[in-house]
Amino acid sequence: MIYLGVIFTRFVKMKLQYLFIAFVLLASSCRRNLPDVAIPDKEGIDTIPQKPPKLVYEPNMPTPEMYGIVVVGHDTLKVMKTYNDNIVYVQKTVDAYGYKSTLNYREATINLIRKLGDTIKFKQEDFKKYIPREAYGDVIMQSAGIDVAVKKGKIPLMINLCMPDSDYCFFFDVNLRENGAYDIREINENEFEE
Repeated sequence: MIYLGVIFTRFVKMKLQYLFIAFVLLASSCRRNLPDVAIPDKEGIDTIPQKPPKLVYEPNMPTPEMYGIVVVGHDTLKVMKTYNDNIVYVQKTVDAYGYKSTLNYREATINLIRKLGDTIKFKQEDFKKYIPREAYGDVIMQSAGIDVAVKKGKIPLMINLCMPDSDYCFFFDVNLRENGAYDIREINENEFEE
């Protein structure tokens, strides 16, 4: 009885081996009879649908920023930054879902508001002659500083233009006079206190 079990087991193992070999031959021969189908390369596949571009502004909500007060002679001026929807710089980026996107930086204006209500406005164009031509299109009006410490004392009002998301900046001393006139002078980085 045990002898018949051994023979049966060997027979089944041999049959399985032959059955496996027959299956492999059959499967490989079927491949030859399939029609040719072009398989695109990976670079040609774009499975992510393109989302229509959404206009993204920086800053998202253009709320006015109050910097403080500058005193010029007997005059007191509020220093405030405001924005409009004119786009002055476009930065390519990718959103949180991996879609290509852009950040559209709004045009900023530094406003010096007098008590009587008249305003002195500084826009990026006011600084164009002080910035190299090849760098002008890459910077935006970033901020204003009041009573900025430098090696030779303090600068009552400083305005800087910078490339977004970088330390590449141009700094300007805006020297105001009581009659509303002003002078602009570029400040070198080595003039700042360390």
